[in-house]
Amino acid sequence: MPHTKIKNTLNELKGELEKLPKETGKLESAIEQMQGRIEHDTPETLQEHVQTLQNEILELEIEHPRLIALLNQISTALSNLGI
Repeated sequence: MPHTKIKNTLNELKGELEKLPKETGKLESAIEQMQGRIEHDTPETLQEHVQTLQNEILELEIEHPRLIALLNQISTALSNLGI
C-alpha cells in the first residue's frame, strides 16, 4: 500500500531529523502534521505539506544530503499516487 511506504519514509526522515540540532523543530512539526493527515487530506493539501517540507529542508540540503534523499522519496511516492 503506497500510504504505508510514505509513512515509513516519513518515520525514517523524522529519525534523521532527531540527529540534527534543535533548529529543525519546524520541519519535524511539518512531518508530524503530514503523517497524521496523509490518508485524509486532499491531494492539494498534501501538496502544500510537501512544499512546506521542501522549503524547510532546502536550508539543510548541503550539510545533510540524506534528508534530501528521503524527501525526494516521499515526493516521488506522492507523485506516483497522482498527488
